[in-house]
Amino acid sequence: MLGFRVWNSKNKRFYDDFSCFNFFSMSSKGGIMGGIYHSENNIPMQSTGLFDSMGQEIFEGDVVEIKDITFGTKKPYLVKSVIDFLRDNPCSGFVQSFTILGNIYENNELTEDY
Repeated sequence: MLGFRVWNSKNKRFYDDFSCFNFFSMSSKGGIMGGIYHSENNIPMQSTGLFDSMGQEIFEGDVVEIKDITFGTKKPYLVKSVIDFLRDNPCSGFVQSFTILGNIYENNELTEDY
């Protein structure tokens, strides 16, 4: 099952309990994504289906540190979209772990490198 969360830019917080959101089949304002009403204040993000080393689910908008045991490297990666994450395959060897460093909504300083 696909997981989603929503960043509400007005309240400056994430929601993963969608009972507080309106669900629409069609709307002339905003748009629909996965049944979640998307307006200028609500930004839906899809889960990658992966979890970091602390058990936190990784979503679009997260910046993760990828630890590669083949090359002994650590590198940050911005998860722009699930499709890009799968297509780019930022894991060039055997990945030991992912660690979420933050996300682009709560940690604007993380966007400087992307």
